[in-house]
Amino acid sequence: RNLSITVKGKGEAAAMLMEAYTIIGILGVLGIFLVFVVGMSLPTAGVSVSPTQFFLFSFIVMPALSFLFIFAGDMSQFNYPVSNWKPYYVLLATLPFGALLASQIVLPFFSESFLRVPALYNMIIWIRKSLNFAEGTEAAIGVTLTLIFIAIPGWIADYYTAGREGKIQDGITQFLRDLVEVRKSGLSPEKSLEALASRDYRGFSKYLKDISTKINWGYPLRQIYEEFAAKVTNWIALVNIYLLIDTMEVGGGKEQSIESLAEFSESTKQLEAEKRAVLMPLVIVPYIGAALLTGTTVMFLGFFTGATLGVSVPQIMLYRTLLTPLAIHSFTLGLVTGKIISGRVSSGFKHAVILSLVALGGIWAVSNLNLGG
Repeated sequence: RNLSITVKGKGEAAAMLMEAYTIIGILGVLGIFLVFVVGMSLPTAGVSVSPTQFFLFSFIVMPALSFLFIFAGDMSQFNYPVSNWKPYYVLLATLPFGALLASQIVLPFFSESFLRVPALYNMIIWIRKSLNFAEGTEAAIGVTLTLIFIAIPGWIADYYTAGREGKIQDGITQFLRDLVEVRKSGLSPEKSLEALASRDYRGFSKYLKDISTKINWGYPLRQIYEEFAAKVTNWIALVNIYLLIDTMEVGGGKEQSIESLAEFSESTKQLEAEKRAVLMPLVIVPYIGAALLTGTTVMFLGFFTGATLGVSVPQIMLYRTLLTPLAIHSFTLGLVTGKIISGRVSSGFKHAVILSLVALGGIWAVSNLNLGG
């Protein structure tokens, strides 16, 4: 019960963290956008942000703030000693290609001295014209495509590994409950494992068959566990199998011990489900925030580029300056969402891709909807 209360407390802390980040991410960005454009269009207003300051805020301060919230999210959650690093290895392998891609579909629109592969440069222009994006949005399109290119492999890797590890844990929980029932029939622990090895326990089935076979061949139980631990990165699954091996090795696999282990596994699964239930409603917060940020930026740009306002703002430069960081803000918002909701930055790749597409939709709206009057 106390642990359940702790889980709910962690969920409330995560909710506050997500709300704080969303507010800062929206109000901070919109505030700087407003001051920058007003200062650029009305120099006599006495309020201005230099292009250098705007660059530092958009491309350094806000991403750094996002990573600060990721760190805060890590500190406020339950952390297991074992982590799944495969999605991050995939990300690291993708980053050099992403950097090369960005150097050809983003930077040349700020300075043509970076241009080395005209085909990629022309591809972005073709996309802009084909989808009827406004001139000046090329860099924003390039940033969005680059970020999506970087995130999708990590998203796939996280989906595969996290799903596989979850199925292993679910299978172990079901297996331990069945093991209790089979053990009550009088079979030895080894024979009970052998009897259950042919049943379907989702992701754990192949490991169970391997464990049963090695026990029959006389492998030391500790060696069996070490080989299992080398293949699985789910901490709860490792704890359950370690306790089972320890119960068989030290306690002889008594029914009461296995019963306690099964109850422990089931209670742990229930706590994980409660944690997900508490945090899941937070998923909608960043999407609302991204929609508000994108929608407000759309109306904001429509206002300042309206022909009837008498405000002289170079439209192409304005689009290039304001819309490019919008894609980055949406992407980092997705990463923070993944960390706070699930405890893994890698699960944020999915949200980052979707929110980047939301930003791209907003950029298209800027180009095609007359919101400036």
